[in-house]
Amino acid sequence: MAYRRIMLAVDGSASSKRATLEATRIAALTQASVLAVHVVDLKSLLASGEAYAQALKGNRAGHIILAEARDVLRSAGIASEEELVETNGTGDDIASCLERCASRCAADLVVMGTHGRRGVKRLMHGSVAARFLTFSTRPVLVVRAENDEEST
Repeated sequence: MAYRRIMLAVDGSASSKRATLEATRIAALTQASVLAVHVVDLKSLLASGEAYAQALKGNRAGHIILAEARDVLRSAGIASEEELVETNGTGDDIASCLERCASRCAADLVVMGTHGRRGVKRLMHGSVAARFLTFSTRPVLVVRAENDEEST
């Protein structure tokens, strides 16, 4: 299958940066375009008590993360776009937002990093990649950080 539209989920982590490199390689081989997406989780920001200030901070960080992905993609000559999305209140989560983006942009491949959390860390923080895989019907490439430092 030749991929035409790749959605790349980015969060600024080492695994996300490695996923960006993999998406770049695949896009170069298939001449696909890439939509880089960063999700700001308003639910976690609202829990901090300073919701508005935290949301602004999350949006600023998200734009920086997206700019980094854009620079990697464009330096390789890949046609790309970026999108910053926010969760829709307390009942929404990052994985669901990513699935909506993938559907909306008609992605035929999703590339994302994973932090490789196990045990208590996974129970406490969850795994966006694992949750996404449970309901996505499209091909997904999950990439770990090269040295896997994030899983410890």
